Order: sequence, then C-alpha cells, then structure tokens
Amino acid sequence: MTTPATAIADPPQPPSSTGPLEIDPGRVQLDHSGMRTRDWFVILPEGMIADDLKVPEIWSRVQKHRQKALAQHDKLYLVAFDGDWAIEARVAQATRSSAVLALTKRVSLPQRTTPLFEDDEYRVEWTANGYQVVRKADAMPVGRIFPTEEFAIAHIRTRYPERLA
Repeated sequence: MTTPATAIADPPQPPSSTGPLEIDPGRVQLDHSGMRTRDWFVILPEGMIADDLKVPEIWSRVQKHRQKALAQHDKLYLVAFDGDWAIEARVAQATRSSAVLALTKRVSLPQRTTPLFEDDEYRVEWTANGYQVVRKADAMPVGRIFPTEEFAIAHIRTRYPERLA
C-alpha cells in the first residue's frame, strides 16, 4: 500500500536555503522498462531534502524530456546526492510540467566508517554517481568515474611510474 506524499512524516530537517531545487534529467537513469511501467534511478541535486520531493514542480525539466518524462505508476529510487538516504516512490500523477509522488519507503544509509583515500597528489571524491579521482594541485578530475573506491585507487596507482627492481 502506498501513502500520498503529504502523509509521510519525515524527521526534522533544515529547510532548503533557496526553496526546492529542480531535478536534472541527466541525473534520471532508466533502470528497467517493463511492458507498462518503468523503473528509474534518480540522483537528487546537492542540497535537496526529502520534503522537497512533495513539490510536484521539481520534475518540470524531466517532464519536458521526451524519453525521460515520468508516467503514472512508474517506480522511482531516489538517492540523496551525498548518499545518506534514499526513497522509493511511485508516480501518482504526471503532467507535462509536474509529477506527484507517492513515497513508499525511506531508507537511511549508514555513514562511511573510513575517510576516502588520498595521497600527496590525488584524492578520491564521491560524485553522487561514483568515485572520481581529483588532482590536488589544480582540483581537476583525472579519468572517468569509477563504481567503487577500489577502482579509483587502482587508477591512481597507474598515474605513478612503475618502479623497476
């Protein structure tokens, strides 16, 4: 059974400083497409709080995107930018400029127990959709985004010359 978005009791959170943010269609990824509905994986903008999901207009940019516009009964897995929490939801109503969600489940994800890797020249950063190696000298990303921290560390190792025995 789903509950309308307005009936979900969220833990107290600080309000967004500038009001609800809009969802970037580039952060909405098709996870599965069935015969009648689709499952979407969505990385929320930095600073977005769970209460912002109750504002139907945050989906206006997504609803204008032909391939990514949400439809009634589509399923969403929404992940906070920092990865601290996730929400499962169903689309209760969709228009060309908005989408009303029925939030079905909120998941609090555990905090990191160890800091991300860094050495004298590089550091690993979380980018909401993976791990990025960043050069400390100029804060420039190096390489692609990796699915795990271990792959990012392995990439850092390739940046150093191999020592001969």
